[in-house]
Amino acid sequence: MTMNNIDQAYAICIQAGVPVMLWGPPGIGKTMRTHAICRSLGLTLIEQVCSTWDPTDVGLPMRTNGCFERVAPKWAHDCVEAVESGGGLLYLDEFSCTPPAVQAPALKIVGERKCGDFKLPDGLSIALSANPIDQAAGGWDLAPPMANRMVHLDSSLVTDDWIDGMLGGWPDTVVDKLPVGWESMIPAKSALVTAYIRRMPSHLLSVPEDEATQGKAWPSPRSWDFLCRLLAAAESCGASPAVVAHLVKGSVGHPGVSFLTFCEQLDLPNPESLLSDPSLYEHPNRGDKAHAILGSVVAAALGKATAKRWEAAVSIMLMAAEQGGTDIAAIAARPLFKNMPSGANVPDEVVKFFPMLNAANLA
Repeated sequence: MTMNNIDQAYAICIQAGVPVMLWGPPGIGKTMRTHAICRSLGLTLIEQVCSTWDPTDVGLPMRTNGCFERVAPKWAHDCVEAVESGGGLLYLDEFSCTPPAVQAPALKIVGERKCGDFKLPDGLSIALSANPIDQAAGGWDLAPPMANRMVHLDSSLVTDDWIDGMLGGWPDTVVDKLPVGWESMIPAKSALVTAYIRRMPSHLLSVPEDEATQGKAWPSPRSWDFLCRLLAAAESCGASPAVVAHLVKGSVGHPGVSFLTFCEQLDLPNPESLLSDPSLYEHPNRGDKAHAILGSVVAAALGKATAKRWEAAVSIMLMAAEQGGTDIAAIAARPLFKNMPSGANVPDEVVKFFPMLNAANLA
């Protein structure tokens, strides 16, 4: 099966462990694509059709030892077996037809990985699919707390792909797997996101006013955190800019356009190159770019903390201060001094940061 940009973004979300909703008209193959991706990744698929659920399907109340507890259904135990056997995906189909009374308990499944009082296993991926509300049989808008707990991707039918598949057969889907250690790139992406929020603080949290928009992607601290994971995952497997754009917009909604423009204009150096040779650092004129570079250096240094890497990061902070970025360098350096590894040497020049260190009780 052809992997278009949406399919690739969908596969990245599944592998990164970020809950994802695949929207699209009925009959275009959302479930088929999910099955194909699971086969390629070697994941066991646990599929549930949510339009048939009632609240007891998310946990049946039973009295045990004088107390009531919500006992999980069989599919929740199947999730445990799937993860133990190599990995699993819980796929909640027709979620837009889930009654509001069921969405509330289902919130714990997606957000807290709990079914009733039963803890779903770590490492379980969660994906959902839904038809647009006007095309769903008895559909409901997603409640804002539910919508904000997942990435939203809009799938569509590509006519040429369908024709090729019908005439020539549907080939097996081949998914680009995330490499081992991809999560080590998350701190650098966190630095990039925080640099953007410093510039556009109003984009950290913006709940839409109309109900339809509240049921899709919108920015919150949670969705920006999702995006940090997805940006790291996308870069680790060499995803195209178009795939990244879908992940960004599907995570934070409208501010994603501004964020993508911000990233294109920064052209950031590799923090590992700077840690290997601090003399390569050149302080930029733009404050937001300086925040992003120094933040990524600090994140990389603390992500793999050694005395040598810590000292290199401090050297870069000092160079930034000498080149006119004292305030920015002081802010970026604060996590370094909060997390100094044993054996690291503190240069005398850090006296420049003493007012900041003193105010933070780090002196």
